[in-house]
Amino acid sequence: MIKNFAKKIVISLLNTTFTIFIIYWNIISIINAIKTPDADWNQVLTYLIVSAIILLVMWFVSFLKFLRNMLILVLIIVFCGWLYLPNLLPEIGGGMCMNMGSCKQGATVKTVSGKIIINKDTCINNGWIWDEKKSVCKINRK
Repeated sequence: MIKNFAKKIVISLLNTTFTIFIIYWNIISIINAIKTPDADWNQVLTYLIVSAIILLVMWFVSFLKFLRNMLILVLIIVFCGWLYLPNLLPEIGGGMCMNMGSCKQGATVKTVSGKIIINKDTCINNGWIWDEKKSVCKINRK
């Protein structure tokens, strides 16, 4: 991990150094062309355009690597959120089991009479069917 971080720092430093170097030579070539009365401006313009393309490609590739790393980080965060969503938002889990018609023992659900914790007694008292093997309350849909 430290080796990878050091590699990224070196690449960023090289990009910055090359950028400064290319810009410096672009400025020097413009100054020389201005000082020379019979300068070939087509050649200077071509040099400037090629330099700009090199800089754009160099920084764009670095930016794409940054975006790729950010995308991977975002995907990891979304995946972790997806895994822990029932723990983070227990109310969603309770509502979902009521909608699906099958709630595990220990789930907290909202009913007309208020919040209840699903177990064998509350399941039978509400007129639902208790599955002893799976410890699941089957909600009858009428």
